[in-house]
Amino acid sequence: MELRQLEYFLMVSDLTSFTRAAERLYVSQPAVTNAVRSLEEELGIQLFDRSQRKVALTTEGKIFYRHIQNIMQGISTTLNEINDLKSHNRGHIVIGVTPLAGIASTSSLMAEFRAAYPNINISLVENNVKELLELLHADKLDFAFVFDLPEQEQARLSCLLLPQEELMVCCSRRHRLCRMNSVTLTSLTEEAFILMETNCLFRQILVKHFEDADSMPPVSMEVSQVQLLRALVAADAGLSILPECLITSDTELSAVPLAPPVYLHPVLAYKAEKLLSHAAQAFEETARKGVRRA
Repeated sequence: MELRQLEYFLMVSDLTSFTRAAERLYVSQPAVTNAVRSLEEELGIQLFDRSQRKVALTTEGKIFYRHIQNIMQGISTTLNEINDLKSHNRGHIVIGVTPLAGIASTSSLMAEFRAAYPNINISLVENNVKELLELLHADKLDFAFVFDLPEQEQARLSCLLLPQEELMVCCSRRHRLCRMNSVTLTSLTEEAFILMETNCLFRQILVKHFEDADSMPPVSMEVSQVQLLRALVAADAGLSILPECLITSDTELSAVPLAPPVYLHPVLAYKAEKLLSHAAQAFEETARKGVRRA
């Protein structure tokens, strides 16, 4: 049974004529007649009563027509949806982000993609880097925005290096450090710090920088949300270190550069061997273009 046979059968049924069906389909009448006859032989039933001037469906033909019409409508809908996906008129991608999702490179890429493909839906999943990588390997994410990807993961994943983000001391506008042109990590030894919770890779990166400088300050508070961390710093409850864009976007905070500078290296990670959907391919290409411009 071929789709062509079913298409010819439906057209003859609707027009009650083999001749008119052939004209509408832009094929010869024998082609339509032979296709329908072959279909009847395959089914072992007679679909049309040909004894009258206008052909009419038999009882069996009416049953067959009802079901085949639904099937063909389903096929047409499926093909239209597939074409929409191919032309990016619809689609869905799932992206993992860390609590630092608002960094400049991530935000600009997401905004650029939404402007170019407004009909593609994006779901964001927020978690720490370890959990995001597990979700990525389990095919529950299409992409994950992470940073300073562990070496063992670099061999397993495809990675696009995004523009680096400078890290700065974050303090309230009432704090004495806000008037400094720059500070060193060693000068912060006696300051009370507010950091992300211990399982956050960003915190682990900061701790490593402090340990390398032999100047780990006391941690007065641990939080799980960047928004809360910024609010506490703005209230002068302590200091922190964040990407510059997360500080300067808040009028109640001051950003003090570190000397020497310290940088965060964002990465867009995805599975190398996974077949990307058309929507995911569009996102990856948008990211690549952004990297080439940077």
